[in-house]
Amino acid sequence: MLLGFLGDGAGIERPVPVSVLPTVKVKINQAATLQCEQRCSGEATWSLSNNQSNVLAQCDQTSCWSAEGFKVSHDQYLKGDLTLTITAADYSKRNMYTCHCDGSYINDVRLIIETFISPVEMKPGEDLQLDLHVSDQVEVIYKGENSAHSHVQICRVDGGSLHCTDEYTPRTSLTNTLLTLRGVKSTDEGVYTVRDTEINENLHIYSVSVEEEESGDKKQTQKKEKGDVVEIFSALIGCIERRQAELLKVMEEKQKAEERQAKEFIKELEQEITELKRRNTELEQLSHTEDHLHLLQIYPSLCSSPHTQDWTHVTINTHLSVETLRSALSQLQESLRDEMEKLDQTELKRIQQYAVDVTLDPDTAHPELFLSDHGKQVRHGDTAQNLHDSPERLGLEN
Repeated sequence: MLLGFLGDGAGIERPVPVSVLPTVKVKINQAATLQCEQRCSGEATWSLSNNQSNVLAQCDQTSCWSAEGFKVSHDQYLKGDLTLTITAADYSKRNMYTCHCDGSYINDVRLIIETFISPVEMKPGEDLQLDLHVSDQVEVIYKGENSAHSHVQICRVDGGSLHCTDEYTPRTSLTNTLLTLRGVKSTDEGVYTVRDTEINENLHIYSVSVEEEESGDKKQTQKKEKGDVVEIFSALIGCIERRQAELLKVMEEKQKAEERQAKEFIKELEQEITELKRRNTELEQLSHTEDHLHLLQIYPSLCSSPHTQDWTHVTINTHLSVETLRSALSQLQESLRDEMEKLDQTELKRIQQYAVDVTLDPDTAHPELFLSDHGKQVRHGDTAQNLHDSPERLGLEN
């Protein structure tokens, strides 16, 4: 399990699963904003969580510096905003990033690149090219259109070398991060998933169709149906990712509120301790005094108890409430229901393409069926009609 670190409100870093860390997800080559909001009077730095000696950006009271592809604002730093901007996020920048102030941990942020989903149409004999996006620790998983088997690994890149199954080895080659499958056939049709094995993350999903010699209308229909499927599943994936981001934001805000509350409690405790120490010092000095008149004068003030809070009932809830999780799941369920309704509408439109104009023949209708005058509608009656005999009429014996 990948771990990051979160502060516990007392300056201590504790390991937590990556899944609960603040996460930023963007499309490839888009700008990514990693937030870190805390006033820092000294040197603020951003680095990779797994290599904190590799500083990517830093600011102090006089200026800021950042490595190529990264950006921090000195004006924002002076306002207590240490946000780091990645100008064009690509797969090489997927990582966890840590924000520090004068060497003290502030927070981690994980950067994720959204999975590419690409429909690919090919003709038999053409070469299929799959962009792996990374040069190592990556695999290609294949699921055939009509295959009863689950997803199967057909190739992997390990240590910079390509390794494929016996079936695919003669037909594949790797140039940089581009995997080529030569001479595709109809049996190569299906879904190819490019997956990063180091962090178990899908990078690219190719939905490959190999055209056969068929009518243009059928091709167009199949193309539209596949496009609809890709669109619907992309919407579902996006919906789940948005709900996850919203839930993580709620968790982060809850943690910040609890940290603020803990700091207030600590401040009150420190004030009480300071007051108790002061009174203890006074008592220690009076225990050695010989001025009994002065002792009698200040005795009433010494007898009064200092104002202190009962801390035995003070607690800080660090657990995510069931109600918050239930609300997030309810919203997700509602979004999924909306997408299912869209799917039903898509299916209905597909069926309606095959609608034909039909006129019902009253001479063949069963006596219990009542036809409209124009022969376009029919309903079932409780009793049979007294109709003229017809050799073509449907009866109970038919």
